[in-house]
Amino acid sequence: MQQHLETVPNPERLEARTRGFARLGRMLPDRARRAALRNQHAHATRINEVFDHVDVLVTPVVGTPPVAVGEWAGKGAVRTLLGMSRVYPFTAIWNYTGQPAASVPMGFDADGLPQAVMLVAPPNREDLLLSLAAQIEATTGWPDERPRLGT
Repeated sequence: MQQHLETVPNPERLEARTRGFARLGRMLPDRARRAALRNQHAHATRINEVFDHVDVLVTPVVGTPPVAVGEWAGKGAVRTLLGMSRVYPFTAIWNYTGQPAASVPMGFDADGLPQAVMLVAPPNREDLLLSLAAQIEATTGWPDERPRLGT
């Protein structure tokens, strides 16, 4: 992340928390980073064995009810990272392995908040992912729905 931070135009405009994430990244030893990158393909190969048995994986998008706006405002990078890992536990592995994945709206909860599922497709199967997402959208009528505004 540090190398990306240095290439951003006007890095002084970034939130303090974002700069904190970069500091966390600098704490990761190069050896650990290289090992993660070196093992990425092996991990992806093992995890992708699930697609020997299913066409698409469907998971929750989030692990908790929606967090309040500003939930992590004023909190540091470590506290934010730990909080986010509890809210979004299902997404990181697919980002790491490079799977095509999409969050697809699936209606509203009892409080009127939008809900979604995450679709994960095998490598290089964006066509399958987008086709299924379009079918779900057409079936659920999601584009015609609007969440209730809070009071």
